[in-house]
Amino acid sequence: MRAFILLPLLFTALLQPNIFAKCETPLKAGYELYPPFFYTNEKNELITGFDFEFAKLIEKEINCPIIFSYRPWKRLLKETQSGENHLIFSSYATPERLMWSESSIKYVDVHSNIYINKNFKKKYKIKTKEDLYKYQSQISIGLVDGWTYGIESQKWQKHFRSQSKLPNDKTVIKLIQLNRLQAAVLNTESADEYISSSGKFDQVASFEGYIDHSQSDILISKKTNPLLRHKIQKAVKKIIKKKEFKSLLKKYKLSLSLN
Repeated sequence: MRAFILLPLLFTALLQPNIFAKCETPLKAGYELYPPFFYTNEKNELITGFDFEFAKLIEKEINCPIIFSYRPWKRLLKETQSGENHLIFSSYATPERLMWSESSIKYVDVHSNIYINKNFKKKYKIKTKEDLYKYQSQISIGLVDGWTYGIESQKWQKHFRSQSKLPNDKTVIKLIQLNRLQAAVLNTESADEYISSSGKFDQVASFEGYIDHSQSDILISKKTNPLLRHKIQKAVKKIIKKKEFKSLLKKYKLSLSLN
């Protein structure tokens, strides 16, 4: 009798698409130079990085390859909205972005701070970020186009009329070095790593501490297969509890504050 009951149930399950199937095509994700999350060579080819290694852990859990392609940030947002791209790592889930994506659980801490040209700082005897307000007419600040800044960062930015939106933090740092920008708000994990590893930016300094703190997640396009989206969500929750993930954070000098 049990066999007769189980056979219809099995037949019904087999008719439902993708219940037991692997992903049919690789998941697509974008990257650009963003140490320590992504490291690239001179040809913009992805070498390694925290998010790259984190993606490898996700691949194992969901049994689906993740293929990275170089994409400037604003283009990556548009392609994920259209479904041409599936995943954005090290992102921030704003209400606008959640209209076309769903976010994973938070998986890494990120901090923002103000970076300044050392010669400008010395000339005007600037010791704190508040001192910069006295020189609003002489200061041009840099912002990364498409980034979502925290509340405190936004408050600070509003004091300055001259603002330049640039494609990435690498470009911002280069212009601060040349004193074509006097200050900027940047991700400390990325900016500090880039400055220290390149050895070319001796005129770029930051203030002690940080101006904002938040946490990053993965944005998953809503046009990605719903069952696959569920598997990704489940995988991230599982991975961040593992020793392997904690070792990965330590390797790249990152942290995760779990509530």
